[in-house]
Amino acid sequence: MSQAANKVRTLLSATPHRMTFSQVRKELPDLLENEVSMALCYLLRKGFVTRMQVPNTSNKGRKMVWEYEFMTKQGATNEQAGNQVSQG
Repeated sequence: MSQAANKVRTLLSATPHRMTFSQVRKELPDLLENEVSMALCYLLRKGFVTRMQVPNTSNKGRKMVWEYEFMTKQGATNEQAGNQVSQG
């Protein structure tokens, strides 16, 4: 799990834009889906990433998806960090 969290954190910190779960999975094919999911959850709870709900650009799957973004400053709560739903 710690290896997955480190890989996901490194990827998100090196990426200048937000990424969805599917995009993270494509970038890290060596990790299983549940590893990526648990790593994102861990990083969110620890304050390393924020998330925002946006409309899905793909025709498949859910209508709304979460986009994750690395925070330069750790420790903000979900309300402070931007756990909002975009008005889309």
